[in-house]
Amino acid sequence: MASLEHWVPAFVRRSALLSLLVLLAACKRVPSDDMNQRTITLRGRIPQTDTASVPGAIIAALGPADAVKVIMISGNQYEIRAVSNGAFSFPVPTDRVVSLVLVGPADEYLGFVSVRDAIPGVPVQAVDDGVSTIDLGTLVASGALIAPGVDPVGNGITLDDAEIEALSELGVVARAFLEDPDVDGDGVIDLLQGREFRLQIAALRNSSFAGLVGQPAAPVSVWQMGVNVVEDGVDTYPSSATVTGPAGSGIDALMVNSMAAGFGNILYGIPLPTPEVRPTPGMWTLTYGERTLLFQLADVSGLADIAPALEPTVVLHDDQTIERIDWVWRMADGSTSTAPASLASDVRVQVVAGAPAVRCPESNLTQFAPDNVYAMVLPPETVSHELACQDIPWSAVSSVELSYVDVFGSQHVFVAQRF
Repeated sequence: MASLEHWVPAFVRRSALLSLLVLLAACKRVPSDDMNQRTITLRGRIPQTDTASVPGAIIAALGPADAVKVIMISGNQYEIRAVSNGAFSFPVPTDRVVSLVLVGPADEYLGFVSVRDAIPGVPVQAVDDGVSTIDLGTLVASGALIAPGVDPVGNGITLDDAEIEALSELGVVARAFLEDPDVDGDGVIDLLQGREFRLQIAALRNSSFAGLVGQPAAPVSVWQMGVNVVEDGVDTYPSSATVTGPAGSGIDALMVNSMAAGFGNILYGIPLPTPEVRPTPGMWTLTYGERTLLFQLADVSGLADIAPALEPTVVLHDDQTIERIDWVWRMADGSTSTAPASLASDVRVQVVAGAPAVRCPESNLTQFAPDNVYAMVLPPETVSHELACQDIPWSAVSSVELSYVDVFGSQHVFVAQRF
C-alpha cells in the first residue's frame, strides 16, 4: 500500500506533507462560530434566456430562467438560498470568492456565475471599503456559464489586470467543481444531498537567501493532490481508497491511505509518482467504500506559473536574533500586489531551526514538524510580522517557509533555504 510520504523526496517531505494537511476543511452549511468577518449583501436577477448545457453535469431541458434556488459557496461553507420573484439577495462573507450555482425546480443544475468569463465566482474578497452591497444586475446566460449583467469589477470591487489573471488561474480546480457538481454520478447535485467532494492541490517551490533577502522562487519541486470527502451524518469513513488517473498519470487502481480526518470529513492523499511534475489533466477516479467519484482535472500549471510568489526579507536584532520577517507578493508579471487579501485567505510563517533555538510557545499553527521552531497563521493582508518570540538566532535557522491558502482553497508553499 503506497502512502503519500513514500513518494516525496526527503529534503522537502516535511513541508510538502504539512502543506496538504492544512488544506483539510469540513464543508459546513453555516459559518462556524469563530468566524468574525465582514459580510456584504449580494443580489441579482436570474436571466431570461436559453437552456444550459455542460457535458457531464446534471442538465435538464430547462434554462437559468427556471432557477428557484441558488447554492452559495464560500470556502468551507455553503448555503442554499431561494430565488423569489426572479431575484435573489443574501449576505455573503468577504474572505473568499463566492461561487453561485443556479438550481431548477426539481434540483436540476442550471449553471454557475463567472465574472469576465475568467473568475469562477464573484470576487467579493476584493470589495471596496464602504461598499455594503454588490448588485450583479440581471444575469446573462450562455449555456451553463452565467455572467453578471453588471460587472462587479469596477462597480464596488477593485482588481487590476494581473490580479484578474491570477484569480482566473487560481480558480482552475474550483471551476471544474462548479462545472460538474455531481461527481458521485447519482443524478443529484452533491451539495443538495449534504455531500462535498473536492480535489485539493498544493504546490511547493524552493528558493534561497542572499544574505537576509529571499530570492525568486524556482519552479515547483513538489505537487501534492488529495480528495476531501464530506458527507452529512457520516463520522467514520474507510481508511483507504482506490485511485485511477488518466492515461500517462502512472496511477492505476492504486490503494491510498487517508492522510487526516477532521470534523465529519476525511482527506485521501493521492501520491504522484513524479512529484515535481504537475498532476496529469483528465479524468481521475477515486473509490472509497461503495462510492465512486469522478473528477475532471484541468491543466493546473497556472497554479505555479501565474500564482503570486512570496519573497521574504529577514530583519535581525544587533545580537543576530530574528526581529521580524517581511515579504512581498510577486505577481507573474514581476509587479507586486498591494492587495494580497484579494488573492489569499491567509498567510503562514514558519521558521525551521536547530539548537540552540527552541520552539516558540506562542505559535498558533498546531500542525507543524518537530524542526519548526516557529509557526504562525496571519491575516492575508499581513506583509510584515514581528516574531512573538524574539530569541531565535539566525545562525541556527535552516529555512524560512511562507505559504498561503488562496481564495479558492489551493495551497502555495515557498521555502527559502539558508543551507
